[in-house]
Amino acid sequence: MLGATCMSGRSRHPLCITDRHERRAMTVSVRPFRHQVNGIDWYCEQRGEGPPVVLVPSGEGDCGVFDWVATQLANEFTILTFDTPGFSRSQAGTSDISMSKLGDQIACLLRSLGTGPSTFYGSSSGGVAVLDLVVRHGDLVRNAVVHEVTMPSAAHYSATSWH
Repeated sequence: MLGATCMSGRSRHPLCITDRHERRAMTVSVRPFRHQVNGIDWYCEQRGEGPPVVLVPSGEGDCGVFDWVATQLANEFTILTFDTPGFSRSQAGTSDISMSKLGDQIACLLRSLGTGPSTFYGSSSGGVAVLDLVVRHGDLVRNAVVHEVTMPSAAHYSATSWH
């Protein structure tokens, strides 16, 4: 159940899931769409309504990995997911890939969609892209959660000014 008292009993947090075994059938419509910006043909999916949460996929680049969690969060948030440019259903104009470039591409997508400041989650290479967004496109970031980023990448961004 989203938004209930956390298992710790300390607070009511909208991202806290208290009963991980409960699997209610949730009716959440997925709106798949394509969006072209700066030579990239993005495949995106949007669910729910509320404050925006952007889920950034890792190296496999397919947003399908977020189907379950996006459905769970969609009752209280607008969830945006996408396939990474050049992977799965998103087509990129170039094969030149770097985390800074991916951060710029995601920032360009979000500005083009008019998403505004969002909460971001990224794991592995997706987490490194989220760190890049925090450092270089901070106006788009309300909150950021990263998971399993590589140490050299984390060290690079921790040495960068966060102001």
